[in-house]
Amino acid sequence: MAPNANKRKSDTPPPSTRPRRTNTPVEPTIVDDKDWTTGDFTLISSDNVRFRVDSMTLFVSSPVFREASELTSGDKVVHLTDPDFETAAVLRAFLNFVLKFRFPIVTIHKGKRFYPAPWLRFPSSVLKLGSFMNKYECHVDLLRLHYVLKTEHNANTNPGYSRDLFILSAMSKNVEGCAFAIRHSNATLVGDRNNANGSNSYTDTNPLIPTNMSRAIKDIVPENYLDALIKGWESSGLEHDREKWAAKFKLHLKP
Repeated sequence: MAPNANKRKSDTPPPSTRPRRTNTPVEPTIVDDKDWTTGDFTLISSDNVRFRVDSMTLFVSSPVFREASELTSGDKVVHLTDPDFETAAVLRAFLNFVLKFRFPIVTIHKGKRFYPAPWLRFPSSVLKLGSFMNKYECHVDLLRLHYVLKTEHNANTNPGYSRDLFILSAMSKNVEGCAFAIRHSNATLVGDRNNANGSNSYTDTNPLIPTNMSRAIKDIVPENYLDALIKGWESSGLEHDREKWAAKFKLHLKP
């Protein structure tokens, strides 16, 4: 026997008894929405909130969800994934609007404005709801939302409503709605209209002007509507009269 055999054997560390680490992903925790707790069809938002709804009413609104149900065996569950417009906030607004007929119309009492759905008073939130309806082909409800936004536009000076009204109209192929949005878009001027040189030096920050629209917004608008909006603006003259812009938009719009 080799003289160092025992030493080498005793120097060998005992096997570890600690559990081995694994790379198994942790399942996200899904919580139930406090209002939508009963129904035969389940929607799970991109931020992991579960909504149980009545399928019959939902399928009347959205043929996409109806087809998804027909392709699903067992529990009728659809997982939504878009982190921007398939969140719990958007889904909750959609269900309230479509299934509970809660219109986000503003009421005025004693000079104060009240919103039945406060989340929807922000134009970006309305746009997310419109994007959701467009993706799931809720055409009738998109028209209803367009009507609500048009009603709100008449009582609100926020220039974002003109942009979102145009986008929702384009999504629902409502040409007159787009023209209305252009005609009533707010001209917000920034700069000095009478500078030292005696000339006007200002910028129109109207969000419907093509150069003022972000790439993300342009990607939402159907291509033929965006093209007509741009050509209409370019051919509406130096003063860019809104009436002329709306007329040129309709002229350039291709089916």
